[in-house]
Amino acid sequence: MLVTDLLYIEAVGNYVKVYQLRDGRVRNDMLRATSKQIEHELAGFPMIVRCHRAFLVNLQQVERIVSKSGSMQLYIKHSHEYIPVSRSNMAKVKDVIKGL
Repeated sequence: MLVTDLLYIEAVGNYVKVYQLRDGRVRNDMLRATSKQIEHELAGFPMIVRCHRAFLVNLQQVERIVSKSGSMQLYIKHSHEYIPVSRSNMAKVKDVIKGL
């Protein structure tokens, strides 16, 4: 898996669903790992950030940021999904976006 093809990762109990672009289509795989473990493994890639307790997102795959009434969501290219950003992670996400 190439990190550039990674869209986002969703925590599902003791598993994670990894959404990635393969052959121009969005695919997902279930892995037996926690999001904390995956976050630790991807620590060397600053564009991969935790935006919510259940989501890690590749900020290079964000098409736009939707902000309304104090909440923020990231619109992911190719998957057309909106990923929530928790209030506690908003500042970190904004800082990383500025640095890209």
